[in-house]
Amino acid sequence: MNIAVENILTLNNVRADFTMHSGRIYVILGSNGCGKTTLLKTVIGLLPLRDGHVLADGRDFFKLSRREVSRIFAFVPQFFNVSLPLPVLEVVSMGAVNSVNPFVSVKSQYTDALNILDECGIGHLADRMITQLSGGELAMVNLARAVMQNSEFIMLDEVDASLDLKRKRDYYNFIKKMAVEKGKGVAVITHSPDFLFSIRGDDEVLAVSQDGRFHHEKVRNVTEEFLSGIYGVPLKFISSDSGKGLTLGENI
Repeated sequence: MNIAVENILTLNNVRADFTMHSGRIYVILGSNGCGKTTLLKTVIGLLPLRDGHVLADGRDFFKLSRREVSRIFAFVPQFFNVSLPLPVLEVVSMGAVNSVNPFVSVKSQYTDALNILDECGIGHLADRMITQLSGGELAMVNLARAVMQNSEFIMLDEVDASLDLKRKRDYYNFIKKMAVEKGKGVAVITHSPDFLFSIRGDDEVLAVSQDGRFHHEKVRNVTEEFLSGIYGVPLKFISSDSGKGLTLGENI
């Protein structure tokens, strides 16, 4: 599936034009408050569109039914609050509510939910009450719930912000698995641009600079100058036996 974002204008005046494809990763970068989340929420219809069009395989996205929308986008917010003391397995199973087949048994849904929890590395939490989880555990459960929705695209808003180093590694590995093995399109807002060094050159960067301008680039073409311009600080690529990374450079 293709999502064509045609010259849209968001509520905070970010003008963006790009196309998203199933099976690709889209890393959304930018400083705090630049408009990353507003851009993401505008594309998926959670915020109003001031101008432009969003087309899903040529169809006007904003004219689709809620069920059709749920089959295209699954959204994982940065903060996920659940006040009801439900088991994790039950919460994840609820992700299938918009695509439920009346001929599929509840037992089958639980089996699928358990498999997804295992893939996310949190299968041991299946029987835990959702109200007893840490922030990082809750973030991963919300990710599993979105995967259970079985949409074409998974849209992630700084889910890694509350994760420790191990869970962050598992989270990024899971993102890559969803795109490469499952054929899902994944858009991920992150403050860890080092993630770029572990994905494919054909994956893409969607960035908003401090002045509100939108930038679009293939991962293979991202340079030190590009990232320095996005963040407003000098950044340098570094290499080691464990791979590439980023560090602050000299003043520019």
